[in-house]
Amino acid sequence: MKHLDYQRQDQWQKPTNILCQSPISLKKSSSTNMKGQLVLINFHQVIMIKDQIVGQQFMSQGDLDIFGIKWQLERFHFHEHSEHRIENNYYDIEVHFVFKNNTSILVVAVLGNVNKYSQSKFVELFENNYAQFELASIFPKKSNYYSYQGSLTTPPFDQSVRWLVMADPIEISFADLLAIKESYPNNYRQEQPLKKRKINYHITP
Repeated sequence: MKHLDYQRQDQWQKPTNILCQSPISLKKSSSTNMKGQLVLINFHQVIMIKDQIVGQQFMSQGDLDIFGIKWQLERFHFHEHSEHRIENNYYDIEVHFVFKNNTSILVVAVLGNVNKYSQSKFVELFENNYAQFELASIFPKKSNYYSYQGSLTTPPFDQSVRWLVMADPIEISFADLLAIKESYPNNYRQEQPLKKRKINYHITP
C-alpha cells in the first residue's frame, strides 16, 4: 500500500480548523503544574498488523482509566523521529497509543532515544513474535506527563484529540531504531503553532 509522503506535507489535505493542531513544542516553564494520576495502561496482547495509508498499525487491546473516563486501546504505531519536542529536544522515536471512548480520542505519546546498552526488543514486533513481546516494555514505568487539546497528526487532522505526552523518554536499541526506520521512514509531521492553548504538566506520585 502507498503510504503518506511526509516529504510533501505542504500538499496534504489542509485542516479545516488550525486552532488546535498537533504536534507542538512542550515546556514545563510555559505549562501549568498540577497533581497527576499515574498513567497505567492495562495491556492485552497484539492482535494483528494492519497496513493503512498512514503506515502500519498494531491493532491491540487494553484499557486506561484516567480523568474519570475508561478508555479502550485501539492501536499503536511508531514515528521515526519524534513529532513532539520537550524542552526544545527532539527524540529518535515517538510511539502513539490510540484510545477511544465513544467518539472521543485519547493519544498517549511515548518518546524514546537509542541507548547502546538497551536490551529492548521492539524489533520482535516487526518479526511477528508477539508471544515473546511485552507491550508494557514500550511504556515508561513511571513518568510525569503533559496534557493538551490537539489533533491527529495525519489528514483529516481531527481536532477532538486529547494528548498525554510522557515527560520521561524510554530507551531503545539500535536494532529497534533500524526496524522502525524501515517501516516508518521520516514519518513525522512538522511542528504546529500553540495558539492560545493551555498546556498542563501533571506531576505523579
